[in-house]
Amino acid sequence: MNLLDIDDDSLANVTPLATLPATDRYVALQQRQRMNEILMQKVEMIRERLTRK
Repeated sequence: MNLLDIDDDSLANVTPLATLPATDRYVALQQRQRMNEILMQKVEMIRERLTRK
């Protein structure tokens, strides 16, 4: 069971940003920041569920 329900392909994108052209680097950084936000929301949801019990 995958508690976080995260697409593995999203996490597999670990190309070093320094190797990308500037435009791609900007897009990749935005995607990573969004993924971080999603992960933090999911961690917070799990924490709330655990503290309720």
